[in-house]
Amino acid sequence: MTKEARKYTRTIRLAPALGDWTILSPDAVAEPPIKIRPIQSASFDSLPREALRTAHYVHYRLAELICTKISKDMDIKVEIHSVSASQMTYGHFVQSVGDQVIQADLMAPSGDRINVLIDWPLAEQIIDRLTGGAGAATGSDEFSVIEAGILETQMEELVTLLPKVWLHSWEFDKLKFEFHAGTYHPSRKVSAREAYIVFEYQLLLGQGSIHR
Repeated sequence: MTKEARKYTRTIRLAPALGDWTILSPDAVAEPPIKIRPIQSASFDSLPREALRTAHYVHYRLAELICTKISKDMDIKVEIHSVSASQMTYGHFVQSVGDQVIQADLMAPSGDRINVLIDWPLAEQIIDRLTGGAGAATGSDEFSVIEAGILETQMEELVTLLPKVWLHSWEFDKLKFEFHAGTYHPSRKVSAREAYIVFEYQLLLGQGSIHR
């Protein structure tokens, strides 16, 4: 092959959402350049609007049950400030969690997973109230073994409210329950690009701050 007839090709690797392999050839130098930007978030399967609206209503009912239970346990007025429903990738969900949380993971035999989280200051208020205090956040970085045990029991009791509003095929008696207090534990079995639906409750305890 002569120098004039020689052709060169270059192969570049693109993000999965754009396709697998692309061949660029100098033959197309007359074409205008194509600029490619990194993909920050790929599309994912999501619930249709009507299904999400129904799920939102169902979880509003769950928020009412949670408020009733916490009010009874703590002997303090708990009100719903807001209930929101959003869809995002699991990677974005992990980034949105925050530094420290109280976390209960429910794993079904099918592999489906539910995260139930409450923020750290709210957990402190619950502990303070259940141990005879006024329900104040102490600013502690960790809980004692006894305090963690109290929180785990509270989370297990909150989980029992789910079957009262989730009237479908979930077999709650076969769920595996895991409890964590501290940095959020992401699942290694869920892809960062997998669709995740998040229901966030913002609650107002007495005259205190709003917690989620």
